[in-house]
Formats: sequence, C-alpha cells, structure tokens
Amino acid sequence: MARRATPDTAAAEKPAPAAKPAAKATKAPAAPKAAKAPAAPKAPKAPKVKPEPSGEKQTRQHFGRGWLAARIDSILRSFDAGTLKDVEAPLTVHKIAQLVTNVNGEHPSTGAVTAAIVRWGETGYIKVNKKPLAFNGFTAKWKDSTLDAFLDDQRAKSAKARAAARADKAKASA
Repeated sequence: MARRATPDTAAAEKPAPAAKPAAKATKAPAAPKAAKAPAAPKAPKAPKVKPEPSGEKQTRQHFGRGWLAARIDSILRSFDAGTLKDVEAPLTVHKIAQLVTNVNGEHPSTGAVTAAIVRWGETGYIKVNKKPLAFNGFTAKWKDSTLDAFLDDQRAKSAKARAAARADKAKASA
C-alpha cells in the first residue's frame, strides 16, 4: 500500500513528475487480408424431448408456441363478457399475470403480459388504458372475432408490406 504524503514530508521524498509520453509512431499501411476459410458447419440442434410425467417441474417452454397469447386472450374475452368473477375494473397487466397460471401454479412475468397488451393495443386488436396499463375492451372490428383471425390478418398485412418493399427495391434498382 502506498504511503500518503503528509505536510511534514520532505521534498526529496516526493515522487518525480512523470515524463511526457513520446509522440506516436505512424503505422505502415496494412496489407490486404487473405480470404477467410469457410466456416465449419453448425452442429444439428438436439430434438426437443418432452419430459416424462415423473413429477418433474415443467417450465413454460413446454407449453408450445403462443400459449401465453391464447391464455391472455381467453382472460380478456371472459372479462369483456362479464364472466370473470372476483376481478374489478380496470383489468391491469398485474391482474392478468396473476390470472394466467400453468399446471404448477406459476405466473408469467408482468413484462411478458405487458408486451402482448401493448402490441395488441398498437395494432388495433384491443383498446388500452395507458396509466395504469390496463385492458379497456376490444375494438369494434375484433370484438366478435378470434385471436387466430387477428393473427392471420396481421400475417397477411406483413406479407403484403414485404411484397411492396421488394417491388419498390426492384423498381429502384432497374
């Protein structure tokens, strides 16, 4: 550990000031790099194995794609129809997260629920209250429809936008 200088320390004991660094040397221009060898092929992914019903705790990863969105949608539809008991308005993301449970009683994070609610609100599937973030009802277009119909419509819009972008790119390069 270095000693601290005290007022009564002699001037001879003080360290000498550091010398100024020398000027940087210029580098010679770099030679062009050689072509890289092709990358080794990636190892095949291990197949997903469903756990045996041995009582092991399942995680959300085993519930399949879109299970959270489907469960949130069913809760929102029940709330909109008035069949959801013991839940008062507004239906916040925290309440939705508590209502969504898996077989082990685990809840999703409120961040996951928030992401779905915000995304659906921005795309026009539901009406959203901003503060606190809560479900305010379905839009008129999607009130009597299903989540699958909404998702199909969104996929069709995305495909149409991609096709238009490709056409614009081809037109610009021609």
